[in-house]
Amino acid sequence: MPKIKNLLVISIFLSTLAIITTPIVALAATGPNQVNLPTPTQVSDQLHKNPITTKLNDLVTLVGGVVGIVVIGNIIFGGIQYIMAGGNPQAAADARKRITNSVIALVTFFLIWSFVQWLVPGGVFG
Repeated sequence: MPKIKNLLVISIFLSTLAIITTPIVALAATGPNQVNLPTPTQVSDQLHKNPITTKLNDLVTLVGGVVGIVVIGNIIFGGIQYIMAGGNPQAAADARKRITNSVIALVTFFLIWSFVQWLVPGGVFG
């Protein structure tokens, strides 16, 4: 459980950092000393031609699908486990823990995904 908490804290920190620094980076790129900056369309065209961005996009899509399937499967399994617990409080607690951990994993994935969106100029899907 401490590993999940550490991962969640790191994810929240990186997402907060991304939200705070985005306006600063945008302001620095549009300063008065900058000339001949590429337009957003030119940047987007170059990103779609870049093999690293293409591979990263494929990886993020694959990982997103796998995470979605695993999380939904765990939530369904936790629900069945909770229903089957009957009057056993330990089994019900285990089922609630499984569902809680699944939701934490989903939130952590979304925070990491948002950081990757910020990290790659124009976003992975931009």
